[in-house]
Amino acid sequence: NSAKGQLLGAIYRGEKGFPNQVKYAIARKALPLREKRATFVFDAVPAGEFAFGVHHDENSNTKMETGLFGIPSEGYGTSRDAKANFGPPSYDDAKLTLAPGERKRIVVHIVY
Repeated sequence: NSAKGQLLGAIYRGEKGFPNQVKYAIARKALPLREKRATFVFDAVPAGEFAFGVHHDENSNTKMETGLFGIPSEGYGTSRDAKANFGPPSYDDAKLTLAPGERKRIVVHIVY
């Protein structure tokens, strides 16, 4: 892992595209990589089921690079620290529920 690139964070409302195709996310943000920490703040996330995914976009191409079996080759993390098996982590393993008016703080660890 390197200190180059950016962190891309995204919120998904279903399994389509999760966690590596941000075009399917309902909200997304890019942050510069600083001191191996970042805080993503998403306002007005609708109540209901969702999952959060983040990846270290080392080459700043806005895509998560993957290797054999679709396993990410750049650092990534998801809500509930869902793990990858033979492919990316599953939406079901990462999903959370947000009640109307609720705010959540989610800590995600990036793995390489």
